[in-house]
Amino acid sequence: MNDIVAFLCHFGVASSHLVMRVCLQLMMTQINYLALDQLTTLARGLSGMNETRQTRWLREAIAVLCNTRDDQIDVLSLEHKIYLLEEFGHRLQYTYQLLESLWDEKSEFRNWQQATGFFVALAKAASRFADGDSKRSSCRHEYLEEWCMDILYQQHIWMGFKDIEAVLGAFVQLRVYDADMFRILGNRTEQLSSELNSQLSVWNLLADADYMHVGLMEAVLTDLKISDVQQMSFDMQLSLLHFLAEAVNYYRGHGTSSEQLSYGGFGDRITACVEELSRMLQMPENVPAGECSVLYNLVNLIL
Repeated sequence: MNDIVAFLCHFGVASSHLVMRVCLQLMMTQINYLALDQLTTLARGLSGMNETRQTRWLREAIAVLCNTRDDQIDVLSLEHKIYLLEEFGHRLQYTYQLLESLWDEKSEFRNWQQATGFFVALAKAASRFADGDSKRSSCRHEYLEEWCMDILYQQHIWMGFKDIEAVLGAFVQLRVYDADMFRILGNRTEQLSSELNSQLSVWNLLADADYMHVGLMEAVLTDLKISDVQQMSFDMQLSLLHFLAEAVNYYRGHGTSSEQLSYGGFGDRITACVEELSRMLQMPENVPAGECSVLYNLVNLIL
């Protein structure tokens, strides 16, 4: 039955489909007999479905049962171990043993997809522990993190926007600071395209990691057009205001004269963009309740 459910999941059969509902109901009577690798495969399949009472019950049962299968770690594939860490790392009693098992198989980490997946899984597991939780340290492995970081150094040229966003988001959650890697990922983003939203998203993640990537900042300013601003969602407009405030603050702190060389040569563009944003955000229908004071302070900070 597990193979049938995996087959249906692979072809995207919905959790509400009659055949899937029947199979899931049967799965609920057999789940106690599944090995760790089968439980992990089932969990991956269920994660892509819309949640129902059946899928919710099965996922909870999988989490409980996985915690009793620590003697089966060695039979898992590398991908299964990473997924187990991501989904249930915060609940397992053997999280550190799982990381040690991954370290023992470090030679199997061969590509940036695996390294990125590891950091994302590690961040997700660690983020589910409260700050100060004594178990949080069990979700970290210094040597394995360094190993995967080396892979990213070697293969970053193959990474796309979504991959860069994913790994930077993980670094922020894990509080990993690597200035050389941040510079490389910022440079890579510049090379990929001039798509404003993607560049702005990556720049903001770098800023969240306390890294100022001047080249990427100037690429965003160079490509910034009023038409882009008008097409943005409110959240993106707010993100842009934060970006412009950081850019102005940077140029005010670097340079020699005349409002620090007119914001690095981008003064007119920054001013026009902020004025357009200010005009648009003064319309009540464009601003969610409670955000007006935030926007007012940001605009005053820049102009």
